[in-house]
Amino acid sequence: MSDGPITPSILFTTLIFILIAAVARRKRSSPLPPPPPGPTPLPLFGNVFSIPKRRPWLQYAAWSRQYHSEPFPLSLRHLLTIYARVRLRVPGDLISVRAYGQLSVIANTSEATKELLDRRSAIYSDRPQTTMVDLQRIYRIPNGLCVEPSRMGWKIDFTFLPYSEAWRTKRRMFHQHFRESAIPKYHAIQQKFATEALKKLLDTPQDFLPHLKKTATSIAMAIAYDRVDPAKSDRFVHISEQANVMLSGAVFPGAALANAFPFLRHLPEWLPGMHFKSFARRCAALTSEMRDAPFDFVKHDSDNGIPNSSVTTSLLESNQSRGGGKAGEDAIKDVAVAAYTAKRPLFTLSRIRHGVSPSFPETPPTSILTPISLQKATASLVSALLALLLHPHVQRRAQAELDAVVGRTRLPTHADRAALPLCSAICREVFRWNPIAPLGISHAVLKDDVTICTSSSERPVGQIGTHVIPNAWAILHDPEMYPDPDAFKPERFLNADGSLNDLDVQSSFGFGRRICPGRHLADSTLWISVASILAVFTIEKAKDENGAEIPVRVDFADGLVSHPLPFDCSIRPRDERAVELILEVARATSTWPG
Repeated sequence: MSDGPITPSILFTTLIFILIAAVARRKRSSPLPPPPPGPTPLPLFGNVFSIPKRRPWLQYAAWSRQYHSEPFPLSLRHLLTIYARVRLRVPGDLISVRAYGQLSVIANTSEATKELLDRRSAIYSDRPQTTMVDLQRIYRIPNGLCVEPSRMGWKIDFTFLPYSEAWRTKRRMFHQHFRESAIPKYHAIQQKFATEALKKLLDTPQDFLPHLKKTATSIAMAIAYDRVDPAKSDRFVHISEQANVMLSGAVFPGAALANAFPFLRHLPEWLPGMHFKSFARRCAALTSEMRDAPFDFVKHDSDNGIPNSSVTTSLLESNQSRGGGKAGEDAIKDVAVAAYTAKRPLFTLSRIRHGVSPSFPETPPTSILTPISLQKATASLVSALLALLLHPHVQRRAQAELDAVVGRTRLPTHADRAALPLCSAICREVFRWNPIAPLGISHAVLKDDVTICTSSSERPVGQIGTHVIPNAWAILHDPEMYPDPDAFKPERFLNADGSLNDLDVQSSFGFGRRICPGRHLADSTLWISVASILAVFTIEKAKDENGAEIPVRVDFADGLVSHPLPFDCSIRPRDERAVELILEVARATSTWPG
């Protein structure tokens, strides 16, 4: 049956189930004290009509300010653990919203997120189970029943796994190769592709977006697999992008009927409105190929004695030393694909009110929506270019630092980083100024928590299944920690003597036991890319045919990450010495002809 609009009968049935679900949830939660303050929910729908489609983290931050002066419910004398022990500055540090009966608590300050997701990580490290991610693959048979369960495919990425032994096993495998002390072994790869990008920017500077995307892709693929079939490498990138676009619609709670009402997964596919099942199958096919094809290529190399220095090869050798086995290979596939997809989806309520059957458009040619860590590395670098374009004085200061430390006869390397604190401060400010994952990914409560003392009893209010959303944007724009937070000021990370201070931006990468395990690689990739570009290029406003400067478009996209929307700029060599250096390095690496 073709995908059509939701019929009145389906809508009516859906409303009935909303009512049943809401009553059931209310019955369970009615004995408990109220959650943190928030906008008044509507019957059945909750706050789905109050949350904006665009940049919902701004609304959450606004609500935090709005509710900071409102008292907690009179039945609450004081809150042990969160409200009292962490000494929240205002009640608005935590706010709550509801959608179809699902309670979500948004943590808007560093204190709140650290208390919940760091100090109490043992019970705040689960993941919400989202139907469209966890959906079984459906096969239609004559009697309309659903058989042969599989999954949509995205649980190949351990980001989505519940807090379990399976998650811990894969996380340990990933951490072994991407912990901070392991990153130097990838410096040569990062340097190689950052250098290649310079020649591409010299030849076709107007194509800077695809050049940066290709750089991030090449680094991630080389680390994960060393080499893949050249005829298929672009295919691997394409399918991962397409799966990522599909995922961006699948993970928003309430954005699809299946997410709002998990029972729909059990209905036959021929019913109106059940087209999400075919959507899940298409995504499963993409993720299966993305997981298996490059792994099979590397395993073929390993089995035939062809040298391969990738993470996948190292994991295969470890698996063989333990006797091998399919279970070990399956885990390796998941860890390897995470190295170049490393999803950090935004579990947010922002899209609920904009339709239960979202569209999933093709990625536009100018889009930089690519898999993270590709996505984070690419989007962060484009954010850096935008920030430097808007602040030429920062460029000049960084170039002066590079010239004094590195000189003009070679390119910077990671070995120079300690002597280039301003370049490091620029990278920190990029992560803070436009956090790539403004709402990160929701945590879920594993057991009832947060004891509340009333005049006569102690009761839990943090129920099992409550979603906890860290508002990284609000945390990184807290004026008490980062004065003038909307301004791009790398100097906020420098001491008076020019050295780096201890102010960090770890909130950009998540919290607690679920913090992004690829953060050190992302930071290292951004640093070498920014330093290399500033060493030889100047970023300026583009000009029209009359020589007038084109205004810079400053806007950011929603989706899996918040990246700058396409903007115009001019990337030109600093001088002839810079051109000569780029060409000299290109010839030395034998990447380009003479």
